[in-house]
Amino acid sequence: MHFAHPPSWWLGILIAAAIAATAFLSYRRPLAPLSPKERATLMALRAAALLIVAIFLARPIVLAPPAGAKDAVVPILVDVSRSMRVADADGRPRISEAADLVRQLVPALSGRFTTEIYGVGDSPSPASPDDLSAVARQSDSTRAVASIRDKYAAAPSPASSSCRTEAIPVMRRIWRKDRRFSPSASARRKA
Repeated sequence: MHFAHPPSWWLGILIAAAIAATAFLSYRRPLAPLSPKERATLMALRAAALLIVAIFLARPIVLAPPAGAKDAVVPILVDVSRSMRVADADGRPRISEAADLVRQLVPALSGRFTTEIYGVGDSPSPASPDDLSAVARQSDSTRAVASIRDKYAAAPSPASSSCRTEAIPVMRRIWRKDRRFSPSASARRKA
């Protein structure tokens, strides 16, 4: 048993002694004559009642693993626009690097969450790391994240009773060379 406000060991002994003394002194000289068996029964009942009050004052709690964490959905969004065909410094296309990154993320997250992969082009669509291909004309990451958020708005959250969606954009992590989107450029536009 765990308590929200656990008493220290010496305070526990002091409380137990106070409960025993109160129970004994309450029936030391009863107003009505009692047999020793009746007196012992009433002392035990009084001690049990006082012990229950003391336990409730210490606020007992149950420590349990988070319920429903596996029910929380973590969508992984991957840019599948034609700009992902461009080869980076190591000569590999960006879409291949993104697929490798997704293959690393899914096992790491799937033990605690339900993961779903979406290819983001003109609109988000379900995908798998092996099926990712850079064929879309463009990608709209803002609309894609909003669409996924709306889709999972009623999904349970392990952290609170409110709903939450975790989105991991793998869209432009290493692709700052693309002129259409740059984190520093978008920050300058907002300022």
